[in-house]
Amino acid sequence: MKAVAQQLNDVRNLQRGGKGRGWLVFLLKSLVVVSILLPTFALPTVWAEEVPEVVGLTQADAQSAITGAGLTVGAITPTNHPTVPSGTVISQSPGAGASAAAGSPVDLVVSDGPAPVSVPNVVGLTQADAQSAITGAGLTVGAITPTNHPTV
Repeated sequence: MKAVAQQLNDVRNLQRGGKGRGWLVFLLKSLVVVSILLPTFALPTVWAEEVPEVVGLTQADAQSAITGAGLTVGAITPTNHPTVPSGTVISQSPGAGASAAAGSPVDLVVSDGPAPVSVPNVVGLTQADAQSAITGAGLTVGAITPTNHPTV
């Protein structure tokens, strides 16, 4: 009878130990799942970078600011602008203050200065006609120096 009682106690102990191990296995599996899902869903916001304001900076300063923020310089598009000096950033995408993944590109539009214009040929024109042609081309008449010429 003692042997049966001992076997019954052994079975009970195994059942209790099995339940304890089952919870331990469940806990370990849960930790593995959480350690996989946590970086996937919670950490991308930690790895996001804020895009710096670079409009109005020179292209070189803008590139330094972008790379200093953990981002990369994307496409650089040159364009003429009547008032923004050549080499100055006119616009950026994404805009300042936006969140972007580390290493994301920031595209820039950089001024080439005013668009070139054709200078009209005013040789042989009267002073009034020459001034009119110059201002008509969008240019400003500079200093006028009168001089004598033997054939004109």
